[in-house]
Amino acid sequence: MSPLSGSNWATLEARFRHAPPGQSRDNEPVSRRTLICAAAAQAVLVGTLSVALVIPLGSGFFKHWGWIIGPIAWLVCALGTALIVRLPYRRTFVGALLAGIPSGIAVLAGEHTLGEVVAIGLFAVWCAWRAPLPMAALDA
Repeated sequence: MSPLSGSNWATLEARFRHAPPGQSRDNEPVSRRTLICAAAAQAVLVGTLSVALVIPLGSGFFKHWGWIIGPIAWLVCALGTALIVRLPYRRTFVGALLAGIPSGIAVLAGEHTLGEVVAIGLFAVWCAWRAPLPMAALDA
């Protein structure tokens, strides 16, 4: 018997239908709530930490030491986001590392702000993404 026959197919098909407005689906591939919360938390934390550091240290400090302070601050804020949004720390840390790669490339290209926006977006998608259910779970 095919894994996509009969009730398996109906279950898989139902999985990809849209939920009515105002309701969420437990099995959707990306959690909108987590996406929004992770993006907002990371943006607020990064912005707050940036302001908190630039006031006492001045912008000149970041011109010389930003290459090391920026990634450390990004990772610290990601762990704060994991705490606030209640995400797994290791998975969130890996997502922050991966989202930081395009940000680093943008910084090297002279587009720091664009890099931050892209990194926050990628990081939020990583945090909100859910692994698809295996076919065996659809049988239950």
